[in-house]
Amino acid sequence: MNRMESRFLSLLLAFFLFLPVCSNACSVCMGASDSPVASAMNAAIFLMLGFVGLMLCSIGGFIFYLSRRSPLLPSPFNPISSSAQEEK
Repeated sequence: MNRMESRFLSLLLAFFLFLPVCSNACSVCMGASDSPVASAMNAAIFLMLGFVGLMLCSIGGFIFYLSRRSPLLPSPFNPISSSAQEEK
């Protein structure tokens, strides 16, 4: 075991040892569920979920837009030569 691995394992161990102390700060779990802080936390969570949903819908809408528009574009794998265009 080299020095880098031992440092990584010691940092990982310290992280897991101090994690429960840091995770007790949740106002919904530790405080009253009808406090203004808990309702603000719920509103913030729903706002962040709304942003994620908006981004996913925007990306999906753009992919749908590109898929609807792609048949209108000429295919780069089947180029029409200038002599074939003149015959038509």
